[in-house]
Amino acid sequence: MATSNFVRYGGPNYEETLMKWFNEAESDVSDVDDSSQHDMESEHDTASEFEVSEGSDDEVARRGEKVSNETAKSYYGKNRFKWSSQPLIQRSRTQKHNIVSHLPGLRGEGKSIGNSATPLQVWTCLLTNDILSEILKYTNIKLIEMRERYGRTNKPELQDLDMVELPAFFGLLYYSSIFKFNNEDLQSLFATDGTGRDIFRCIMSLQRVLVILACLRFDNIEDRQERKKEDATAAISWVFKRFVNNCQQQYSLGELTCIDEMLIGFRGHVQFRMYMPNKPNKYGIKVQILTDARTNYFYNGYIYSRKGSDGQMLSSEEHKFSIPTQSVLQLIAPIQNTNRNVTADNWFSSLEVVDELRKRGLTYVGTMRKNKREITQEFLADRKKPSGTALYGFTKNVTLVSYVPKKGKAVVLVSSMHNNSSVDKTTGKPEIIAFYNETKGGVDTLDKKYANYSTSRRTRRWPMAVFYAVLDIASVNSFVLYQSYPNYDNISRLQFIQTLSQQLVEDHLNRRLTNQRLPRELRLNIGRIVKKPISEQPSQANSDGKRKRCGICPRKNDKKTKNSCMYCKIAMCDD
Repeated sequence: MATSNFVRYGGPNYEETLMKWFNEAESDVSDVDDSSQHDMESEHDTASEFEVSEGSDDEVARRGEKVSNETAKSYYGKNRFKWSSQPLIQRSRTQKHNIVSHLPGLRGEGKSIGNSATPLQVWTCLLTNDILSEILKYTNIKLIEMRERYGRTNKPELQDLDMVELPAFFGLLYYSSIFKFNNEDLQSLFATDGTGRDIFRCIMSLQRVLVILACLRFDNIEDRQERKKEDATAAISWVFKRFVNNCQQQYSLGELTCIDEMLIGFRGHVQFRMYMPNKPNKYGIKVQILTDARTNYFYNGYIYSRKGSDGQMLSSEEHKFSIPTQSVLQLIAPIQNTNRNVTADNWFSSLEVVDELRKRGLTYVGTMRKNKREITQEFLADRKKPSGTALYGFTKNVTLVSYVPKKGKAVVLVSSMHNNSSVDKTTGKPEIIAFYNETKGGVDTLDKKYANYSTSRRTRRWPMAVFYAVLDIASVNSFVLYQSYPNYDNISRLQFIQTLSQQLVEDHLNRRLTNQRLPRELRLNIGRIVKKPISEQPSQANSDGKRKRCGICPRKNDKKTKNSCMYCKIAMCDD
């Protein structure tokens, strides 16, 4: 039917013809003058959104694409942002931004170990000797200060730590996570009446554990106040950032990543303590995290300490973006231009972040808050819409979908990875919805894993709370690395942490086994654990015939005997 240049008011085709003329006029304006659209209220650069294709139709066809000839309806947001009801370009092959050339798996030092590794080997790739040396250095400085407070400076529990005892202390914390004893009183763990665990007494004494917990330090306290002017997390920032860097050096992420927030439980005093009612701990320290969506490997993160910390590592130009966009840009810095996908929730999502990630070689999928100015009224909840229906909006690079899970509700998602209205065959929901549900839980699952076997203990010092989280995340990441080796043993994560704990404390137990000052009963237990039973010590009568106090039993027992060891000559009772 020929197009008419006039229409009768109130006629049968009145509304249809007016809408057709309006769409043609909008199309003409966008083709002639793109700059007029750029000057509207939108905060995003939307000029390219109205270009149907790059080049002629023949050039598009040569790239395996074709221009849609279907009549498309247009939707307009509050800022006149335009969405089309049909894909602007029909593609017959995989888009370039969905092709990932980086394979997931080992890299760096971990890859050079070989075809298999022990739990301790992969753990030390993350908590390296430089981190342990830094902790050891400043902890010993604190121990020196504590010894000066006591008249007797040779107390065993006040002596300096070394590179054998410090890993053993971490192994003790991992043992407490296995037995779920992290919230119990320490005295109950070291009880000798049959209610405690012998492994804790074998590793070190209760007094030694309490002293280490009180003296553990991660930075130089003398210049901390100066560093806090620039970094509110100065008390542990070097250790945390070094750990994050090690995590990035040892593993290559898969094609799917996830960004979300984690709350480290802490109810003590700190200026950046947060309250999150939807988190199990409610109060604590917020950490923004990037993980692998499938393996839940922690890859990047930063501690939210104050206003401006979301863009702490960004340039002055990047500080012009919104706070959520700054957070995403800071987290994705190590994976730029890798064609990976980022999944995040509605706090991070906006067309601004989608456009910025596209420029940096990444795609994005996430839920959208319904107050965004680019979302039109048609995509919002409406009781007239039946459940299970979906409405799509397309631009050249972005797809918007509004899905009705039940009557009166609507879920809006945005994606730069998908470019059509495909439906998942298993669930019957839009493919974007199914993909989001599959990849959104990377950080939440990591949170669940490390909370299941947690080393965290009650503390008033927030750096300790963060370090407990570092130990827990290290156990999760170590297990992922361990499973990445071709010849790894198929063990559970519980067995992995148990083996890791044994290997961390082994050297220290062997040293304690030779300590003649320890009670014989304790040394027998240590020998049983390390599978080196100590032989029975033959005794003989004292040459002078005098009764002496037993040198093996506790001094408070005050047992006198005439017998002594025939090798070391130490008085030894019959017991």
